[in-house]
Amino acid sequence: MVLDNGVARVLVVGGGVGGMSLAIALRHAGVMVDLIDIDPDWKAAGAGLTLNGATLRALGQLGVVDEVVAGGHVHGGRRIFHSSGQLIRDIPAYRPASDDLHAMGGIVRPALHAILARRVKELGVTVTLGVTVERLEQDGRGVDVGFSTGREDRYDLVVGADGLLSKVRQLVMPEIGPPVFTGQGCWRAIFPRPSEVETNWLFLDPHRKVGLNPISEEEMYMFMLESAPGNPWQEPADWQATLAAKMRGYGGLVRELADGISDTTSTNYRPLETLLVPPPWHRDRVVLIGDAVHATTPHAGYGAGLAIEDGIVLTAMVVERDSVEAALEAYVDRRFERCRAVLEGSVGLGRLEMEGVPIEQQLAASAKLFELTRQPY
Repeated sequence: MVLDNGVARVLVVGGGVGGMSLAIALRHAGVMVDLIDIDPDWKAAGAGLTLNGATLRALGQLGVVDEVVAGGHVHGGRRIFHSSGQLIRDIPAYRPASDDLHAMGGIVRPALHAILARRVKELGVTVTLGVTVERLEQDGRGVDVGFSTGREDRYDLVVGADGLLSKVRQLVMPEIGPPVFTGQGCWRAIFPRPSEVETNWLFLDPHRKVGLNPISEEEMYMFMLESAPGNPWQEPADWQATLAAKMRGYGGLVRELADGISDTTSTNYRPLETLLVPPPWHRDRVVLIGDAVHATTPHAGYGAGLAIEDGIVLTAMVVERDSVEAALEAYVDRRFERCRAVLEGSVGLGRLEMEGVPIEQQLAASAKLFELTRQPY
């Protein structure tokens, strides 16, 4: 199928959540898609993934939300504790309707990856692994691509969905600087889920935050946000022991979980880095989506959701506009302010945590951020 603006064939660079979501949306519109990923095993890194209501809405537009609900855990309500374990606020757990934007959810990253990858293949996307782009040359009518394998090809549009350290961004926007460290680090781990953890549990004091989020009937995902002055290296071989020691500074269930950490506990640590590329997000017929242009922090559980929305909106603009230039300009017009607001709100909440402002002030900022995510995109 050739669209009215001449787009018939698109290359998506990056097979993560954003790239796969874009490929699915484009195939629903009848566009031929090639997707490449540098990882020859095409596996999902990390532990659990929080899904807010807006992300669930976007997954519904892709037609995969039922599989995500079945493979993960969707819930409403929230329990908030002091870091000592004392209950501060209790919003009773409930199972929300599919269109409830106040819903929350969780899923292990490999499960979400498998759901999207299966749909990508079902829709006939050509997937090539263990390869990236080395050269992008444009002539106004298309993009000539040189691949790391030596192969060359030509596309009507190239999309960089290749993450925070995007190779596509380096090729077409070399003036953009590196991501910026926020001052915080994030620990993540997966634990067996006690039956009483039916919704999100947060453990807070002015300087620290731990969250527990169900990701299936059997498991839950834990995150710990902490100040990390100087961005010290955390040796992967020591992750479990280091995290257990930090968790013993909490009370309640967090303290109990610390004693259950072993060498086999799925654990991961990442310094939090952000990036916001100013408009435009494209150079002629090469355009960026997701973390390649707006990498945010996990405070709203929305990094994946923003990338999914990017793919949906970019597809809609490519289908609706009568030229590629108009489509890409419309995409950025629709996305920039929303992504900027979420990123700045998330980073701002992290700053409040690092400054140790009162818990109620942090909760108010969090509520404001979540209301922003529920606005139409």
